[in-house]
Amino acid sequence: MRFKCMRVVAFIGMAGLAAMAQTGTAERANPPQFTSDQDFLKQAAELEHYSEIVEGWAKDHGSTPVRTAARQILYEQSVMANDMNHLAHQKHVDLPEHLTQTDQDNVDRMQALSGEHQRDRYLADEMLKSDRLLKAMFQQEAQQGSDNDIKQWAQRSIRTLQHHEQELEKLQKQIGA
Repeated sequence: MRFKCMRVVAFIGMAGLAAMAQTGTAERANPPQFTSDQDFLKQAAELEHYSEIVEGWAKDHGSTPVRTAARQILYEQSVMANDMNHLAHQKHVDLPEHLTQTDQDNVDRMQALSGEHQRDRYLADEMLKSDRLLKAMFQQEAQQGSDNDIKQWAQRSIRTLQHHEQELEKLQKQIGA
C-alpha cells in the first residue's frame, strides 16, 4: 500500500510539472504583436525583464550546468537591455519597469518549485521559450520596422538571441529536459 501511495504522489508530481511546463511563457505562445517601433521596444522590454528574472534565478538556484548557461546569457542580455534602454531614451519611449501580473505569477510558480531536476527543467524551458519569443519579435522588427536605428539594433541582437537558443537547446539535452 505504501508503495502505491508513493507512485500516486510521484505521478501527481509529474503531472504538476507538466502543467507548469505548459504555463509560464505559454501565455505568450506567439510573439506579442506590436503596431509601432515604440510598441516593439515596450513589449521587448517587458519580455526581457521577465527573462532576466528567470535567468537570475537560474543563476542562483539551478544546478551547475544551468547556472553556467544562465550566467552567460544573463550577461549578454544585460548588454542588450542596456542598449535597449539607451535607444528608448533617445527615442523618448518610456519602458515598463514592472512585470505583468501573468509574469509575476510565473515567477511565483518558479520560486515554489522544489527538487533540482524539476527546477532545472522548468528554468531551461522558460529561458528557451522566452528567448525564442524575443528572437521572433526582433526578427519581425528587423524586417518590418520603420525606425532605422531600432531596426538595426534588432538585427544586431538577433545573432545573440540565436546563440542563446543554441546554448539552451544544448542545456536541455544535457539535463534531460
